[in-house]
Amino acid sequence: MYEYQLTFFALLFLFNTSTSAQTGKWTKKKSLPDSIRIEAGAFDANGKIYILTGRHGSNYFATVWEYTPGKDTWIRKSDFPGGGRRELACFSIGNKGYVGTGRDVSGAYKDFYEYDATSDKWTKKKDFGGTVRRDALGFSIGNKGYFGTGQNPTGTVNYNDLWEYDTSANTWTQKTSFTAGNIRNAAFGFSIGTKGYVTTGRNLSSEYNDVWEYDQTGNTWSKKNNFGGTVRSEVVGFVIGSKAFIGTGYDATGNLSDFWMYNPATDSWIPETSFPGGARQEGVAGSAGGKGYLGFGTIASLGAQNDWWEFDPTPPASKDNYEKLNFKLNPNPAQNTIRISFENTQNKDVSLYIYDLSGREVNSKKFSASIGGYQTFNLDISGIKNGMYYLKFLSGDICKIEKLEVVEGP
Repeated sequence: MYEYQLTFFALLFLFNTSTSAQTGKWTKKKSLPDSIRIEAGAFDANGKIYILTGRHGSNYFATVWEYTPGKDTWIRKSDFPGGGRRELACFSIGNKGYVGTGRDVSGAYKDFYEYDATSDKWTKKKDFGGTVRRDALGFSIGNKGYFGTGQNPTGTVNYNDLWEYDTSANTWTQKTSFTAGNIRNAAFGFSIGTKGYVTTGRNLSSEYNDVWEYDQTGNTWSKKNNFGGTVRSEVVGFVIGSKAFIGTGYDATGNLSDFWMYNPATDSWIPETSFPGGARQEGVAGSAGGKGYLGFGTIASLGAQNDWWEFDPTPPASKDNYEKLNFKLNPNPAQNTIRISFENTQNKDVSLYIYDLSGREVNSKKFSASIGGYQTFNLDISGIKNGMYYLKFLSGDICKIEKLEVVEGP
């Protein structure tokens, strides 16, 4: 007989941006009115999202499309002047996007371009300072942009260098690289505030879920808590406010659909609402107007896609409703069963879920609740292995997550 002890802390779901977790909602939007594609690029500028290049089979695209949130419209813009290619890197600063590297059937590149979203005009800039490459990453901090990592055209050499682009001087400067053990391609880069971040990726047969923070002022790297999901590559994500939302991708089991929220203030990862459009890799994503967007890529059984989904991070629970919730988790420690008690004021059904740290659901149950007084529901956990988990409670517009540790008793 095993005894399960639950050590937990609350991860509240409030509107307040200072809270440590949220649960978002995905909504399908208008698909791209153009060819399905994978390995495209994306950047945010001028309150809109720009999708460019990519491929479908042997067809390489140079097309650029502008998506306007709120209107749910796609408009074709001036083609990328570097020609059809895939696996390029992007970042944006203000109303301008910056794009470079990538490959086509002839090889890889190091050319670099600026796109003015206001005038729909491309301008060639100084070539990227590193070697030609594909599957590099990009992010920006203030008025500086960064390209790094990636691999050579044949996929036999991976890189760990980082280069800073100065928009005013049109110059590249090499910065502090990752250590040798962090050489990789198909990683994901993003920035929040004055810090840059790199996570996931692969080096030949090895994949990663480590997270590294880049300090622009000190030109230094520091290791942070690992990405909440499994090791993987080809993830996508976006930043909304002070949080990053990252998911999908590919690991040894195949394509993935889990999504995670990163809070740099607490250096913590929380499971988010999984992407409902199908497990995939090599998609694109961006954010605008306080919402995230994700699409394209490839689904194992269906191939390349051109669908487009909106992610609203606003939690379903209002602050007033959450603060009125009288919630209890008993017993603690627990053996075989988790007992959830709460005062039901909404006459809404209850759903309980348990996820492992990779975001995979390991147990769930739904209950019918009647209004009035305390409602008590039991969830059998006797088949769950020892380890760390998340318990998610949903009822009407109330949502709550507890992080729990299941350990073997004496």
